[in-house]
Amino acid sequence: MARLADLKDPGQRELAGKWTPADILSRLSTEELRHRAAYACGVKQRATAQQGEHAIFLHAHARAVLGSEPAAEHVIEQGRLKRLAESAPSTELRGAWLQGRRQHSEGHQYPPGLLGAVDKRLLGQPVIGDPGLAAVAEACVNRVKAAREHRN
Repeated sequence: MARLADLKDPGQRELAGKWTPADILSRLSTEELRHRAAYACGVKQRATAQQGEHAIFLHAHARAVLGSEPAAEHVIEQGRLKRLAESAPSTELRGAWLQGRRQHSEGHQYPPGLLGAVDKRLLGQPVIGDPGLAAVAEACVNRVKAAREHRN
């Protein structure tokens, strides 16, 4: 379970404290929280240099990144919805599952590369090129596995 105290940077800790709901925070790994907070803080800093709608968009993006469900949970749910759509007996039902998948996806935003890295780790493939992102993805997957084992 991630804690705000795990964030060493006061700016990141403040943002995460404001924009990360408690139920999401309790389901994040420490590494994922650090990665998201660092990214969101960078986005927010870029937003302060902008004006008008662009600044509003960047602030909203940073807020959405910190408020989104854990990345591994998101990838697993997207895969589940995709499999349900593929196995639907009718085109109407398939369309409904695909619509549900789109709605689920629209409500969540993540730092670049995180979902792809988590997906690779869930498939048992290595994340190549970015050791930091590979470590975050591994922590995300381990957190979901630990939560599943705890439930069973």
